[in-house]
Amino acid sequence: MARENLYSRLVAWLKILLPLVALAILSSVVFFARDADDYRSIPFITEEGGTDTPPSGLKGPEYVGVTTDGAAITMRAREVRPVGGDTSVLDVGDITGTIASGDGRRLDAAAPEARIDLGRDRAEFRGQVRLATSDGFSFVADGFATRLDATEAETGALHGTAPFGRFDAGGMRYTAPATDQSLLLFNNGVKLVYEPPASGGPE
Repeated sequence: MARENLYSRLVAWLKILLPLVALAILSSVVFFARDADDYRSIPFITEEGGTDTPPSGLKGPEYVGVTTDGAAITMRAREVRPVGGDTSVLDVGDITGTIASGDGRRLDAAAPEARIDLGRDRAEFRGQVRLATSDGFSFVADGFATRLDATEAETGALHGTAPFGRFDAGGMRYTAPATDQSLLLFNNGVKLVYEPPASGGPE
């Protein structure tokens, strides 16, 4: 009988304690989720898969976004740091980026550093930027700036190669005036050295 009474009391206490423990666990989960949201405004993913960005910066971040005209933009970097405590303006080191347009063309870019302004939806790759397109253009430019909300990018002076030869230009613009067509426009004094492709036939 005593054992049955002890068992009944234990069950009665557990009915009270278990809901309290569950409530405490739920409250802590809500608290930590709310605390993490402070940095969710930065759309970067770490190598570990998390999205929290401490004020001191993070290693190996990745940005993924889609423009209003349907292009996919991805950026990866060695590290990213907020500028002056403002988490909407970021300095980035060793950055690579890709703009994949709706027509299948891809523009890749790589630079030693960049600044990303999330408030203005703009990224500025700095220094000598290496660029290449999926249809055979490869060049080095003085800087590269791109919008994050639309397919619109531009560079400074550049030199490089194309399927038809070597070229120099004062700048380049990459746009998509229609969702099914992207345009790569070289401007400001284009100089081209035409190199016809080898025939590949017998001599």
